[in-house]
Amino acid sequence: MQCSNVEPQCARLCSRGDGHQRQLRIGLALPKDSDAFMPALSRVRPWVEKALEVAHLKNLIPRSEFDVCVIEGDTRCSMEHGLITAVDLMGRCCPHVFVGPTCELSLSSVARLVKLWQTPLITAGGLASDYTVDRTSPESEYFLLVRVGWSFRDIAAALVAFMDKHNWRKIMLIYDTFGYATVSGFQTCYLMMTSLVSLLKQKNITYSAYDTDKNKQNSIKENLMREMGVTYSSEYRQLPFCNIFF
Repeated sequence: MQCSNVEPQCARLCSRGDGHQRQLRIGLALPKDSDAFMPALSRVRPWVEKALEVAHLKNLIPRSEFDVCVIEGDTRCSMEHGLITAVDLMGRCCPHVFVGPTCELSLSSVARLVKLWQTPLITAGGLASDYTVDRTSPESEYFLLVRVGWSFRDIAAALVAFMDKHNWRKIMLIYDTFGYATVSGFQTCYLMMTSLVSLLKQKNITYSAYDTDKNKQNSIKENLMREMGVTYSSEYRQLPFCNIFF
């Protein structure tokens, strides 16, 4: 995408200097709804601005040389709106770097585009196992994606290590497919379970999974008594995973 005409377009949104500074444009791509999602624009932008203040104080981004501007876009934590938001930000202001998306579905579409734009993307999301593969090669699917936090694979490894320590070889997983959507979107628990099950298979650990949406006409106690039965009640360890780690 050509960005040769971006300076006049962005001047209205960004310029705070005397016109002789170079612009450093940051595209902040996150959901606007702070009630539904934890990593919302209103919560993250102050921290981005705080980080910029530190960079100024340390002279990493000299104020005299750079006019830094942050342009927001609402991803709504969805794949479609994440893609639309990224394309809109790139078309309007051609950011030098994206901060976000963090929601897994929004990130999946945007992270595949940034390498075509040669624009790095920094995220505290990307928790699913797909984002933890090597990304140092330009041929990598998520090249230029920079993750700054933990991943579901890290949590799964910690849990399996705990099981190994206690010599647990059987486990029943109890989860809500759409639980904890505020953390990373509407498939947070499902993606976590996917990472955990993958590792359990590698370690030859026997497991069974129960989705709390199953047989909702019955109480959770009735469902678990039926699912667990005698076999699960003694040998199996019952770990309601998403209630432990989030």
